[in-house]
Amino acid sequence: MVFLPLGQVAMLIPLINNITMIKNTILLLILINSGQLFAQSFYLKPKIEYRSYQGSTGFPINFYKFSFFDVNYSTKFIPNADLFVKTQIMHHLDIYNIGLNVGMKLKNDDRIEFGWNQDATSSKFNFQDSRATNTIISEGISSIILNHRFEFLYFKEILKSNNENKNLHLSKKFVVFGTGFKFQNGPKKKEQTQDSYVRAAFSYSDYPNSLAAEHYIYSISRFSTFLSLGLSADINFRDKYLFSTSLTYLQGHFVLENTIHYIKIKEDGIITKQYDYTTHSRGSGFMLQISRNFQVYPWKKRKE
Repeated sequence: MVFLPLGQVAMLIPLINNITMIKNTILLLILINSGQLFAQSFYLKPKIEYRSYQGSTGFPINFYKFSFFDVNYSTKFIPNADLFVKTQIMHHLDIYNIGLNVGMKLKNDDRIEFGWNQDATSSKFNFQDSRATNTIISEGISSIILNHRFEFLYFKEILKSNNENKNLHLSKKFVVFGTGFKFQNGPKKKEQTQDSYVRAAFSYSDYPNSLAAEHYIYSISRFSTFLSLGLSADINFRDKYLFSTSLTYLQGHFVLENTIHYIKIKEDGIITKQYDYTTHSRGSGFMLQISRNFQVYPWKKRKE
């Protein structure tokens, strides 16, 4: 075993640091060159999205655990003499979400994107007073919890064609495979208070007989993973790129939103019965999106 004097060791430290720096520089150059081998360009993609929301009744099997589909998925409740009740399998809300992706175009014209998007979970509960003789009042109550969607998308080009001579056409068409996770900061059930989160709606039939409906919205999970599958296309006017559009279905894996509905039956102004119902949502649904790719590398020069 050989021991070096402290002075020689001190002289070797800068050399070791220089070697480490050189190795890191070489590794960085290799990564950059590797990226250039498969990456043709990089772009930013702002987007706006309109979507549908999927809900179902009751508590699914493995409610707090991972489940790709609801095993006991249902939209109907047990009927009774006072109410007609059901949950709507798909519904829409007047909400438009925005987002931003960072994309990379590959040599084979496929694309990879990472991004963030506003999103939400929602279920819709429909109830109707079956005791009415003159007028039947029907109400639909939509619960919603806003969240954030972080996604990884792969665009596989299909159906290549040459339509540059057409005025308006689909220049590129893709099948889109996606995965990622959702995050939300909604109220947990143990944090729920009647004054803070109750949503009330009243339906009157033949006064003084009426319905009183209270809806409590709970956040079950903070996080949920998802898978998505859809179609996307670039819209061109002749040879000029205008914008992109896509239609995708997203399937959530964990229950994010759970709403409990209390329907109180009033006769002669007095509450005589109460029915409890539960709806839930994993954040699944169809998403219609319009976006625009802005190439940031390499820079495109304007034609004179």
